[in-house]
Amino acid sequence: MSGLILQAQIADRKLGIAIMGGVNQYNGDHGNRVFAFGKRYYGYGGAMLSYYISPSFNVGLHGTIGEYGYSGDNGAFRGTKSDLDLLGIYKFNNGYILAERSKFEPFVGIGVGTSGYRGAQIPEVGWEGYRMNDIVLPLAAGLKYRISDWLAVQYLFLYKITDKDARDGFIQPNVINTRKDHFAQQSLGLVFCPAVKKDADKDGISDNLDKCPNTPKGVKVDESGCPLDSDKDGVADHLDKCPQVAGNASAEGCPDRDGDGIHDGDDECPDLAGKAEFKGCPDKDGDGIPDNKDACPNEAGSADFKGCPDSDKDGIPDNEDECPNEAGSKELKGCPDSDGDGIPNHKDDCPNAPAGANGVKGCPDKDADGIPDHLDKCPDLRGIADNKGCPEITEEEKRLFREALEGIQFESGKDIIKPASYPILDKVSAMIKRHSEFDLVIEGHTDSQGDPAKNKDLSQRRAEAVMNYITDKGVPASQMTAKGFGDTVPVADNATPAGRAKNRRVEFKVIF
Repeated sequence: MSGLILQAQIADRKLGIAIMGGVNQYNGDHGNRVFAFGKRYYGYGGAMLSYYISPSFNVGLHGTIGEYGYSGDNGAFRGTKSDLDLLGIYKFNNGYILAERSKFEPFVGIGVGTSGYRGAQIPEVGWEGYRMNDIVLPLAAGLKYRISDWLAVQYLFLYKITDKDARDGFIQPNVINTRKDHFAQQSLGLVFCPAVKKDADKDGISDNLDKCPNTPKGVKVDESGCPLDSDKDGVADHLDKCPQVAGNASAEGCPDRDGDGIHDGDDECPDLAGKAEFKGCPDKDGDGIPDNKDACPNEAGSADFKGCPDSDKDGIPDNEDECPNEAGSKELKGCPDSDGDGIPNHKDDCPNAPAGANGVKGCPDKDADGIPDHLDKCPDLRGIADNKGCPEITEEEKRLFREALEGIQFESGKDIIKPASYPILDKVSAMIKRHSEFDLVIEGHTDSQGDPAKNKDLSQRRAEAVMNYITDKGVPASQMTAKGFGDTVPVADNATPAGRAKNRRVEFKVIF
């Protein structure tokens, strides 16, 4: 019975009180009646006080009183037996073998005790009124079913060993008995375990077991007395704004991927650490406008321009201003137009000269030939790009140059122009005077006969002679250049007289 009481107890109900009833069974010289429930019944009643030591061990004081005896072919006896035992119990529901709060709780035990025997009439022996006391070794085993924390039902088996004999009335002088008198006790009973500890926070867990003894009233707790934490994130459910989803304590128990203390459900930027005043979004440039609403998150700006700066103060934010460091107009995307021709300075090749109706890249083009005046050598005459804006050389003028190529003759080996060449030179002079835009290059060439150095010198003197002639006809010398090439640029084979004749020449080239 003591085993039941010990097993019914738990750490917050350390004291156990038990009542039980059962049967004493004999095992000795007359025979064995242990587990012989069909034979004569010798009943007893008892009680016990026990105390919880640890999840594995209890200690208890166990006492019983009742009949004991035997009736059989080998003899019979009957008497009154009282027992007092101090037991140590090992519990299998200790958290290692079985759960501590398991409803089925097996146990074993051992202890020390005393048994008192009081005799009655025993017809076969004729001995009555005897009194005897033994020191016994009680062995215990049992099974308890816990109905609740304060009540349990148990079965208990005790086997009591003693080194004494004649408790069964079997006495023969000078005879050594071969069997000692042992007794077994089997019982059923109830165990009551009153709660004797305080529960300051009224959560149903006594203070000595309550790991959270100051839990607020009405908060649900677990077996340790601590508030429930359903998602196991370390934040109790009553404080957790997201009790079913693991989160961070800094975010009131809700997920907070960026760790900024603002849970993801309220964080407009859940993957970027930010500030509460910006609903969890950062403000890298510190302009008071969160990055998710800042058109220029890396440059401090103003709310008027969605967080962008306006460096030139022209009312156009830098991210839309093609000229952020120069004040301009909205029509020209923030750029200035110094000459007012509608072309912003950074695209205007002539920012201080209005383009006019025929303008090219912001520059005027009076003759509308597509070549701006500052690049046009003939700004008042429509020309072509190859001639830097000057008119294309006519076929008649090209023909005149071809005639000059063959028509200018010199004294042999000298730089003296033959009079026969004057008519063609006069025509060339007249044409050059009409074209002040021309820059004329006069080139002198010789054949390969003679010394090359002398040939080069001769070709230079002949080119200068032609230039001087044309200068004398009224063409400015600044409009012309004379160059001698000697025999280095032949146009025919110097091995034949005809070829050498072609190589001895003066060429005119117009440069614009």
